[in-house]
Amino acid sequence: MESFGLPCVHIVAVLVRMDITSLADTLVLRRWSKTAKLHYGIVGSLADPNNYTTTYRTRLGTFAQLCTRLGRVACFSDEDFKDYSKNILNDALRLEMKHRLRTAEEIVVFVSDVGMKDPIRVRTKGTEG
Repeated sequence: MESFGLPCVHIVAVLVRMDITSLADTLVLRRWSKTAKLHYGIVGSLADPNNYTTTYRTRLGTFAQLCTRLGRVACFSDEDFKDYSKNILNDALRLEMKHRLRTAEEIVVFVSDVGMKDPIRVRTKGTEG
């Protein structure tokens, strides 16, 4: 336990034998948890300010996990999907303008083209019958 930060096989065997399905937070170090990247993404730039690429990639991975989590529940209903999609698009456009990745003129055209439409139905090529 001390060297790796994970419970040894003996501890896991006892927990399985006792039908315990989850581990206490004290048995696993933060670096082995699902939230390890989240913690690094917040303070990563403080730990190594010279390595921007590593910090950026870590933050990107963490943010992708958070967006995936949001997406799982936001897609349950059409109302939630539309609402959160609109909010995310607005936030992304605002940040793109802030970091000068897009101009205001580009955003006006871009927003007018965005929309969710039904997919185009295509007849399959196969035997008719």
